[in-house]
Amino acid sequence: QHDRVSLMAREMLPVLLKRLNPGDERSKTLKALLASWDGNMDKERNEPIVFALWMERLKSRLLADELGTEFNDFRGNRASLLEKLIEDEASWCDDITTTDAETCEMQVNAAWADAMAWLDANAKDQSAWRWDRWHIARFSHPIFGNIPGLSGLGGFAIGTGGDDATVNRGSFTVSTARIPFRHRHGASFRAVYDLSDLRRSQFSLAGGQSGNLFSPHFKDLLQSWANDDSFPLTPPPGPPPGPGAGRIILTPGA
Repeated sequence: QHDRVSLMAREMLPVLLKRLNPGDERSKTLKALLASWDGNMDKERNEPIVFALWMERLKSRLLADELGTEFNDFRGNRASLLEKLIEDEASWCDDITTTDAETCEMQVNAAWADAMAWLDANAKDQSAWRWDRWHIARFSHPIFGNIPGLSGLGGFAIGTGGDDATVNRGSFTVSTARIPFRHRHGASFRAVYDLSDLRRSQFSLAGGQSGNLFSPHFKDLLQSWANDDSFPLTPPPGPPPGPGAGRIILTPGA
């Protein structure tokens, strides 16, 4: 689905892949996989975590030496900046803390090795590379979520797709976070309005219509939200509502 295609992946992969020189069969296979990937950050795919790790480690290798202690405050993947440095400002690829002169190609390959090492240490089985094994949206109950010992009551979690550069946003934590790649920010309510016929508009809601833990509607819309499914909001069929129903008209004050 187009709303899960990462513009960042489409922008950066050509820049990175032409500089990657895989030295083992696994890396050769993964390079071919990324070369044919359209950037879809689907929750069932393996490419998203490989790309996310590669970008994270490349950013560190290019910027951490110059920024020093301020690097930790320079958040986000900064894809446009990394592309600019690699393509036009190659001096940034040199690590100023070493006596050697590192090239951009060297740093791209070193960042790749860093990503492979993280996967070997944290997701040895390639089946664990699926994006939804890591990219999990967690929803806490507004009351119980803040009470020690009860924080898990009334909350729910689900694996999702997306990243910070997809229409359906799914920004995530770094690999060194307490919960690596946790889905941090995104739209809990989504709407696509059909301006030619508003009755055909589509909506998506994370959770359900009810905040009552015992209601069947407490989280009945969660799975469809994670699957990018949507629903219309149309009046029920049949005659107009009977007595007791009405229309409220809001008029701006003077």
